[in-house]
Amino acid sequence: MNTPRPYQGGFSDSVYNATLFQDYIVGAEKNVAKCGSALVFGYIGARNRTAERDRIVETSLPRRKSPERIAAWLISSDARMFMDWIPNGASPALFAKVLGQWTSGRNWR
Repeated sequence: MNTPRPYQGGFSDSVYNATLFQDYIVGAEKNVAKCGSALVFGYIGARNRTAERDRIVETSLPRRKSPERIAAWLISSDARMFMDWIPNGASPALFAKVLGQWTSGRNWR
């Protein structure tokens, strides 16, 4: 049985192991020592995050680039605003559609 890795959820190992993702996790864990709890923001810290939504994000981001680019979006305030906005009960199809609309005009070149 595999032990779940903190914050990986449904993301591939390549995204999970991206330097930005790992640096973010290390920073969050350091806050546990200082504050008693992890301070995790961006998409990664969203309460309505699921493994299924993680997979949709990884495969659906427009102009997908490297795992580092995906990780950069995951820790952004833009990603957190998206997760704050999308309803918890949104179907996977609606989630993917809105994600595409949300990120299509953003800086993904």
